[in-house]
Amino acid sequence: MFDKKLKNFRVSSADWSFLIDSVNEKEAAVSALLMAHSQYGDDLLLSTTIMVKRFQKSNKNKQDNITFIGTHEILDKLGMKSLSDIFFKISNLPKDDIKALR
Repeated sequence: MFDKKLKNFRVSSADWSFLIDSVNEKEAAVSALLMAHSQYGDDLLLSTTIMVKRFQKSNKNKQDNITFIGTHEILDKLGMKSLSDIFFKISNLPKDDIKALR
C-alpha cells in the first residue's frame, strides 16, 4: 500500500532536536517543527536553517547524510506565510546587517 519506505532522521534547530521517522528530509523537518511547537509553544526557538541528519547502517561519509533546509521553506509548507517571509528576509541579509541586529 505504501510505496515509500520510512527512514530515520535527527532533526534540529536552535536548541531542540527530535528523532523522526519519515519518507524524506523535508517531511521529517515538517514533523519535527510540529513536535517542537507542541512541546515548547510560545517559547520555541528557531534558527534560519533546520538540520536533518539521516541515519544509515553504513555511515562511511557522515556529512553526506546531512541536509540543511531553510526554516522559511518549512514554515511556508505549514501555511505560515508571513512568518516564512520574515525568516526568508533574515536568512538573506548580508552578514554585516545581521551583526548590527544583535
